[in-house]
Amino acid sequence: MTIRKFNLMTSDCKNQWQCNKCLNKHTLPTKSCKINPIFISTPKANTSQAYTSTAQENSNIMTDNITLRKQFTRENEYEPIINDVKGHSLLEENNNSLEDISLSPRRSVPDLSTRDYDDEYIQLKQKIEELNSKLASAHTEIENLHMEKNVLQKEVHEQKNRIQHLTAICSRSVRKRKSKIKGDSTFMRQNKSLDDSSIQTSYCPDFAIQAKTKESDKATIVKMHSVYSFNRSDSEILQELLKVFSSGRGTAREQWSMQADISVEPVGWDALWKLSKEYCKTFEVRFPCVAYVTVTSVDYEELAACVDVLSVQHAAVTLPQRVVDVPLIQLWPTLKQREECVNAASTAEFIDLLRFFYQNIWMPWDDQDDKVVLPNTIEDRMSLWRDIHNGTIPNCVARSIVLLRNSAINAYEKLKELDSSLCDGILADDDDSLLPPNYLSVCAEMNARLDGLMSKWTLYENPLIREQYLTKTKNKWLKNKSKKNVVALWQGGSVSEFDEISKFLHSYLTKEHNLTVVVSAEDGLTLEPDEVVVCSQQYELPEMPLSQISICSFNGATLRATDMRSCLLMLSEDCRIQNLTLHCSQVSTIIVMRTGTLHIKNCMFADESKSSQSDFAQGIVAMAGAKVVIEDCTFENFYSGIVIHRGAQMELSKCILRKCGVGIQMYSGAHVKLDSTVIANCSEQCIRCEVDVDGSDKMNEMEGLQVMSNCKIGSGNLQKEVLIVQQNVYLA
Repeated sequence: MTIRKFNLMTSDCKNQWQCNKCLNKHTLPTKSCKINPIFISTPKANTSQAYTSTAQENSNIMTDNITLRKQFTRENEYEPIINDVKGHSLLEENNNSLEDISLSPRRSVPDLSTRDYDDEYIQLKQKIEELNSKLASAHTEIENLHMEKNVLQKEVHEQKNRIQHLTAICSRSVRKRKSKIKGDSTFMRQNKSLDDSSIQTSYCPDFAIQAKTKESDKATIVKMHSVYSFNRSDSEILQELLKVFSSGRGTAREQWSMQADISVEPVGWDALWKLSKEYCKTFEVRFPCVAYVTVTSVDYEELAACVDVLSVQHAAVTLPQRVVDVPLIQLWPTLKQREECVNAASTAEFIDLLRFFYQNIWMPWDDQDDKVVLPNTIEDRMSLWRDIHNGTIPNCVARSIVLLRNSAINAYEKLKELDSSLCDGILADDDDSLLPPNYLSVCAEMNARLDGLMSKWTLYENPLIREQYLTKTKNKWLKNKSKKNVVALWQGGSVSEFDEISKFLHSYLTKEHNLTVVVSAEDGLTLEPDEVVVCSQQYELPEMPLSQISICSFNGATLRATDMRSCLLMLSEDCRIQNLTLHCSQVSTIIVMRTGTLHIKNCMFADESKSSQSDFAQGIVAMAGAKVVIEDCTFENFYSGIVIHRGAQMELSKCILRKCGVGIQMYSGAHVKLDSTVIANCSEQCIRCEVDVDGSDKMNEMEGLQVMSNCKIGSGNLQKEVLIVQQNVYLA
């Protein structure tokens, strides 16, 4: 009998209950023995006497080493077989696992017949099922709330980005108004007392900026971080690209996104950010501009990152503290990271490969929804890229291929610009009247142009077709080059005008020349002429790379671009241009000289935009290996009048550069000589030098810049008019 069952008894039963020892106190123990348990089935009526005699025999047996078994009788009566009692206390009986329950007159057990355990069990089971159902409903509700929370967080993030962008725009407007008020205030001008040698210095970890004020005679010195650089062969680049496109499923961006998720650190790495022209235009800062940033998150699907700006190249430049959607190809991870656990090397290697792909291999249709970029496509394009750069393809054809790719990218960018000009409200409506003027026609034109360029590109991308096409083109080029051809571009006119043009051509040409008069500039330039004479006052030039050509005019002429593109003239080898007016309408650069020598004489370079800062227009860009000699020319209203890259040479004689943002922009390793040249009324700087110097002894010097004493550069103080920006890395 356990204490629990004893407590369940009624008071009368408790008083009548006796332990086994009390019941057996008059029974003498017999010889110890061991009795095997007897299992009895449900007793019948004629066997009751047998059970009684068995109980009487067992009552005289010692309890040592005895195993008890319960005997069940009809009407729930219990008869003990063996009693094992060692004491009187209820505690000892409770510790014993055996139970001996009897319904003798001196025994009592609780009456449990009134407790309906089956009903109670069923009720508990139903309650458990009900609670489980409620728990499942609660889990479902929690999942729905989580989904709703994610949607709301995304909306909040988008609104924050929009607010930040609008705040930046408003702050710039306020800053402009304040600067204007400050400039007009006589009190501020009279009480402004800054030392000419004062230097404003700001510091951040391992990144120091020293900037001069407007009154300073010292140039700005900027010390930049070193970044990762990789030197890989063409075959190594191809193998790495094939690993990215090994799946052969999805667009180019989708396959790069999957690889970026594996290789790029999600947060916490530092980098140099070279702002694109679009970002510079948005933030109203000088291009090129480099900022030191830390990445706060990476959007692998868009191959972009959110960055916090730690510092910028110049103290005068102001950027928002946080910028979203910065393309990964604009980021150069630094060698020294503030977070030691960041794997910047793997991130930098991936971005370097991504940058090579988008700068040299990618075509706009690679990211179309139904386009699948396969590994063999990458192999064909890498083969084409190698043939262009190792001289297998003639220069005249190579220039056409490069120009074809640039045209496709420009058309694609134009389509993106048109799409971004549509606000969300217009996109939600089907009313075409809400679209910008000429939107549909321009989109149709750009799409048709892309389709045509894609068909032409197939001629070069496929190796078998390319070989046959190049053979045919090369033979045609050699046939035309066997003669000294002169093309006269004339749109027609009066007889007297024709007589004047004829007299000019008679005096200008010799018997060795073969003259062709055409109306279409494209038809004339296709003949690969040695000289082109523009006889009409206005002419539009097609997008076509030229080499070993001389372009002049009869009685002055103005050249423009036929459509929107990157440059008006892309030249190489030995070229000459004289007596022309070159306009920058619809192009960002008038002349790009890739290699060779270019002589320009008596020409006017002009940008028709209202502000030199509005379109990032450039007059002349000299690439590595180019030498440009300019005489008696004028550059007006450009963002950058002349840009000289590393390894290029520029000589200016009797030239004028005025009303530009920066008159001359040159990089370390470039050589510039100025003779009898005037640079005036530049809104930012007359001469800006990007210096790549390791030592500190040449921080205020620009090797390669030679200014003769007969030149007038701004106010005449070269230390003030020449801005030197030192950086430890040259970002391509």
